[in-house]
Amino acid sequence: MVKSSKNAELIGKVNQFRVLETDENLPYHIVKSTDADKKSKNFLAILPKCLITNHPETIGLTLSNEITYEGIVLDLLHAQIPVVSIQPELIALKDEILDNNSKELSQGASYVGVVNGVVGKAGQISVMFRNGIKKTIKVKDLNLT
Repeated sequence: MVKSSKNAELIGKVNQFRVLETDENLPYHIVKSTDADKKSKNFLAILPKCLITNHPETIGLTLSNEITYEGIVLDLLHAQIPVVSIQPELIALKDEILDNNSKELSQGASYVGVVNGVVGKAGQISVMFRNGIKKTIKVKDLNLT
């Protein structure tokens, strides 16, 4: 199972997951895939609580280990541990998020990316795209819709 978790081909795949372990003091759940052809191909992953839903009031809710959730593998943390999201919006946008075609970012065009972190300067965020392009954006420049 650990060997299956390190497979980079998991990125972008949608699987069914069950919660194995949760702790209210940790910012993530440990989940296991349940839908592989062979049981040995199922893998462990982490599900950050912020990737459960985009509604802040429900992030603290506990997920049931009796229910199976559909999720997408977004990346491998330290090239070893799959990071999963069960947000339906991200699953629906998987083709745009995981587009590996190299593109120049141009003003006025729309792109889908994952926020990579907050930059030290106030009012800016760093956005990382799966194709490796990173861009710092001033929050005031964002169109909120």
